[in-house]
Amino acid sequence: MARPAIHLLSLALACCMYFKTAEGAAVMSVDFGSEFIKVAIVKPGVPMEIALNKESRRKTPNIVSMRDGERHFGDPAMVTGIRFPKLAFRFLLNVLGQKIDSAAVEQYRQRFPYHKIVEDSVRGTVCIEYSETETYCVEELVAMMLNNSRETAQTFAELPVKDVVIAVPPFFTQAQRQAMLYAAKLVGLNVLQLLNSNAGVALNYGVFRRADFNDTEQNLMFFDMGASSTSATIVSYQTVKVKELGFSETVPQLTIRSVGFDRTLGGLEMDMRLRDHLADVFDSQKKSPDSVRKSPRAMAKLLKESNRVKQVLSANSDHMAQIEGLLPDIDFRAKVTRDEFEELCADLFDRVKAPIEQALKVAEMDASDLQQVIIVGGGPRVPKVQQLLMEATKKTELGKSVNSDEAAALGASYAAAGLSKAFRIKKFGVKDVSFYPVEVAFTRKTEDGGTKHVRRVIYHRNNIVPQKKIMTFNKFTDDFEFSLDYADMSHLAKEQVAAHGPLNITHVSVSGVGEAYKKNTGDNIEPKGIKAHFNLDTGAVLTLDHIEALFEKSPPPQNDTEEAGAFSDIVGGISNFFSGSEKGDSEKKDESPKKSEETEQKGKSTADEKDATPKADGNTTTAGNATASNTTSANATETKKKPPQPVMIKELLSFTVTQLDIVPPTDEVFNASRKRLQEMADRDLEKVLLEASKNTLEAYIFDMQDKMYSDEFVEASEEDDRSVVTTALSAASDWLYEQGDDVTRQVFEDKHAELKKLAKKIVRRVREHRDRPASVKELRSALNSSRYFVVTAKNFTKPMPGYVDSLYTVVEISTLVNLTNDTETWLNETEAKQSELKKSADPILTLSDLKDKRVNLEREIFYLANKAKYFVPTKKKVNATAKAKNGTLKANTTDANSTSNATESASTDTPDETPTTEIPTEDSEEFEFKLPPVEPTDAPKKKAKRKSTDTASEPEETLALPGEGDGQDEHQEL
Repeated sequence: MARPAIHLLSLALACCMYFKTAEGAAVMSVDFGSEFIKVAIVKPGVPMEIALNKESRRKTPNIVSMRDGERHFGDPAMVTGIRFPKLAFRFLLNVLGQKIDSAAVEQYRQRFPYHKIVEDSVRGTVCIEYSETETYCVEELVAMMLNNSRETAQTFAELPVKDVVIAVPPFFTQAQRQAMLYAAKLVGLNVLQLLNSNAGVALNYGVFRRADFNDTEQNLMFFDMGASSTSATIVSYQTVKVKELGFSETVPQLTIRSVGFDRTLGGLEMDMRLRDHLADVFDSQKKSPDSVRKSPRAMAKLLKESNRVKQVLSANSDHMAQIEGLLPDIDFRAKVTRDEFEELCADLFDRVKAPIEQALKVAEMDASDLQQVIIVGGGPRVPKVQQLLMEATKKTELGKSVNSDEAAALGASYAAAGLSKAFRIKKFGVKDVSFYPVEVAFTRKTEDGGTKHVRRVIYHRNNIVPQKKIMTFNKFTDDFEFSLDYADMSHLAKEQVAAHGPLNITHVSVSGVGEAYKKNTGDNIEPKGIKAHFNLDTGAVLTLDHIEALFEKSPPPQNDTEEAGAFSDIVGGISNFFSGSEKGDSEKKDESPKKSEETEQKGKSTADEKDATPKADGNTTTAGNATASNTTSANATETKKKPPQPVMIKELLSFTVTQLDIVPPTDEVFNASRKRLQEMADRDLEKVLLEASKNTLEAYIFDMQDKMYSDEFVEASEEDDRSVVTTALSAASDWLYEQGDDVTRQVFEDKHAELKKLAKKIVRRVREHRDRPASVKELRSALNSSRYFVVTAKNFTKPMPGYVDSLYTVVEISTLVNLTNDTETWLNETEAKQSELKKSADPILTLSDLKDKRVNLEREIFYLANKAKYFVPTKKKVNATAKAKNGTLKANTTDANSTSNATESASTDTPDETPTTEIPTEDSEEFEFKLPPVEPTDAPKKKAKRKSTDTASEPEETLALPGEGDGQDEHQEL
C-alpha cells in the first residue's frame, strides 16, 4: 500500500505544479468597445490569436441580459434584448464613470427610454433598475462582461487566465479609467495596463512591419470611427537605440504625436437616425392606431434592422427594410436609399473632418506630411465617410492594411505578452500620451497677510506616459491643502467639454508639516521645502505616491588646527612656487593617464603631498636646495581629510486624498458587489452543469437504444438481457421528457449511472470481442521482441577479454526465456479455450489479462536494456611480476632476432611467435557494451550467419529456447 500512496502523492504534486505554471502561461487582452468586445490571447505556441466565443464568432456583442434568474451574453442576450429590451443592457461604455447629471447619461436616457436610471446615493454614479428589488451599477454590469471575456479566453486557450490588458478609448478621463479598473477588480482580474485603443492599433500595425522602419520618421494617421465615438491619431514610426542591462540595441518605436476625437460621433447615432426614420414611415402607413414608438420591443426591432440596412447600403444604392411582426400581426416593409440615409446624417457627416483637423493642428503638421491614412472601425465602411476622409487628408486612397475590428485587441495582446513574465518578445517601443493637462491648485498667505491662489501645470497636454513628477512647496511651514484639476480645456469644443464630466480630480490634505519643522530645528538645519511625488502610469492613471519634507543639515565648522593646516597649505604652495620646486612637475605628471599599478601608486602619493600640510624639520630651505627640501616635506606630510558633506533629512508626511470626480466605493460596498457577482457566477455554472448532465443522459439513452439492435450487441448478449436494458431505456426516455424543471443535477447523474450498470455486462462483452484481436497482436509482438533480444543478449553472459564481470548473468537471461515461453503457452491455451465459447458468454481471454502479460514481459526487457545502458565493467588487474617477466622475455627475443642471419630470416614463410592478445591497461579505451535496438514486429526476418575463421575458437555457451524452430510463423528463425 505504500508504493501506490507515494505514486498518488507524486501525481498530486505534479498536478499542482502544472496548474501553477499554466496560470502564468497565458495572458489575454480585451478591446472593450461600446458595441462589440474582442478578446485575444497569447499562450505558448499561440501568439496573438483572437479567441472565439461559444458561437465560434470572433467578436461578441457587448450586451448582458438577465431573465428568470439566468444571465446571457452576446448573441443570446441580443435575442433577449429584442423580446424584452428592459432586461438587456448594452452600450454601457458611454455611461461608465459618469455622474448622474452628465450629458452622456442624459443622451443614454433619450436613446433607451425603457431603462430606469437611478443615482447611487453614495457615489453619485449611474445605476440601472432591473426590478423593484434589484439595481445594478454600471461597474457591476461591465464586470460581468469582463468575466465573460475571461471565460471565452480560458475556453479557447484551455488554460486559466488572470492577467489582462484592456483597451479603452484614448479620451477616457481619470474617473472613467478608475471605474474600469474597479470593474476588473470585482471579478479578480489583474490589469497589467489600460492601453489606449489607438495605441493598440498602432502597435499591431508596427509589429508586423518591423523591417520597414528606419531612423527616418514615418508619419501615419489612424482614423477610427466606432459605434459611439471617433478619433484621429497621428503616429510616428522610427528606429531608436535603447540600452538595457548594459547592452545597446536598435528597436522600432512608435510615438503618438497627437489625437483628435469626437465623443458622440459614431455608427450608433447613424442607426438612431435611421431607426427614427423607419418609425415615421411605419406610422405614416397607418397600419396601427397607436404609434410604434410606444412599443419598446418594436423600437428594438427597428434599431436592429437599421443597423443591417446601414451595412447593406455601404455596397448598394438602395435596400428594402422589412420586419415580420413589428407589431402583433403587423409586418413592415419600406425602401431606403443611400441618398436618404446620407440626408438623415448630413449634420453627422459635417463633423467627420473636425478630429482630423484637430490632430493635424496639435501635431503641427500638414496633410501632405502623412505617408498614409489607415481606417479602423466599422464607421469608415460608409462610403460618405471615406469620401470626406480623403478630402480632409488630400489622399486619393485610404489604407486598409489592418483588420479594422481586431487590430486594437491584437496590439493589446502583444503588450500583454511584453508585460507578462511568462513570455519574451521582440521589443517594440511605445510612447503614448495623456490627452488632458493636469494642474495643481493651492492657496497660500502672502507677506502682507493676504492670500494668493496659485495654479501650476504638472502634466501638460500630450504628456508622454509613463512619467513621474515632483512638485515642491516652499512657502508652507504648517499643514496645508491642494487639489488636482484638469487644466485649460480651451482646445476642446463646448460639447466635448460638457461630455467630459467634472474638471476636478482630487483634493489632498497634508498633515504633519508643523511637527516635521519642529523636529528639525537648529542653526545648521535648513528647510528645503515639501515635495509631492506624482505618478502617471502607462495607463494614464494619475496617483499621488507620497509627500515628504526635506531638511538639509550642514556639517559642523572646522576647528583651528584644520584652519591652520589649510593656511599652511596656501603658504607652502606659494613658497614652492617661488623656490622652483619640482612639485608642480609632479602634479602635472599626475594629470596624465596611469597605466601600470606602480604609476597609479605614484600618482596617489603625489596627490597626497598636494593636500597635506608640510611639517618643519629644522633645515633651512633655499633655492638651490629645493629638491632636498621637497623630499623631506613629502616624508613628513599627512593626508588631508575631505570636508564633510551636508546631510539631507527626509520626513514622510501624512496626507488624505478625497476624490472629487467619482467617489471610490467603500470596502463594504466592494465586498458586497463581489459576493453578489460570485453568487451569480455560481448559479450560471450550476445551470451549465445541469444542462450538461441532462444532455449526457439523453445522448446515452439514444445511443444505447440504437446499439442494442446492432449485430455486435445481439451476438454478445441473450434476448432476456437485452430486453431488461431496452425496457429501462424506454422508461428513462419517457421520464426525461415528463420531468419538470425542479429536477437537480444529481438526479440526472444517478439515473445515468443506473442505466450504465444495467448495460455494463453487455457493453463489456462487446468491447472485449472488438478489442481482443489488437491486444493479442500487441502481446505477440512483445513475444517476438523478447526472442530477438535474447538472441543478442545471451552473448554477453561471459566477461569480455580484459574484464572481470559480464553484462548479464545466466539467471537473468533464463528468467526472460522462461517468462517468454510461459506467456506464449498461456496465450495459445487461453486463446483455444476462448474460441470454443459463445460470444454471449463471459470471456476467458480478457483485455486486462492480455495487458498484464504484455506489461510484465516489456518490464523485463526494459530492465535488461537499461542495465546495458548504465553498465560499467570492471577491468582485470595485471600481476606486476608477470608483467616484468613478459617485458624481459620480449627484450631477449628482440636481441636474438637482430643478430640472426638476414638470408635465413627472409626465407622463413611463417613467424615463429604466435599472435597474442594484449590486455587493456589503464590508458586504453574502455569497452562499451552496445545492444542492437529491438526489431519491430513487421521487420523482415533474416537468418543469422556465422563467419568462418581459420583458427579454431573456444566453443561458446549457448542458451537454447524451448520450442525454437517448431515452424510457427510468428517466431523468428534463429
